[in-house]
Amino acid sequence: MKKLFALFSSLALVAAGLLFSGCTDEVALGANYWYKDTYEKENNTLVMYYYYTETEQKPSGLRSDVSSIPAGLTVILRNDSSSTVMGIANNSFIMKTFANGTTVGDDGEESSDGFTMSASKWDAFYLAMAAKKPTVLATQTTTLPPVLQQDFKNTFTNISDGFDFQNLSWKSVLISLLSM
Repeated sequence: MKKLFALFSSLALVAAGLLFSGCTDEVALGANYWYKDTYEKENNTLVMYYYYTETEQKPSGLRSDVSSIPAGLTVILRNDSSSTVMGIANNSFIMKTFANGTTVGDDGEESSDGFTMSASKWDAFYLAMAAKKPTVLATQTTTLPPVLQQDFKNTFTNISDGFDFQNLSWKSVLISLLSM
């Protein structure tokens, strides 16, 4: 019940903001910054980074096996524990971008039914974060997370390609952005 109330409160804040702004040309709230949080499910915890941008980004220092940060919401899950968590081994990470205008299902693959990213949905995430997770908002930075830095390429393994989503739902990851 509390999560449902938080979701409706966040959506009401977004609706009020859109109603009073009148401008559709504005940059999305909190865009082009990295945020650090945790993703917890069934007593397991992963480090989560997320980033929203309206244009493709090619920051300097980006590891060579990641060509760019595409437009949309990019979510990274990293395992810091000594054991495998939700199919992600120690010092490994998965990265998924929810491209603006593209609909994806639970497994993160394009689908006709699922979640479609947009600037207004990012605004909803951002406002929910500001209301429910001010400590996450305080992590805002333009610095790439260590997993994406070329200097740490040998420390963190990118296992995004071919990852088995049997133990992980992108829907639950996105919902975790909206709740405490």
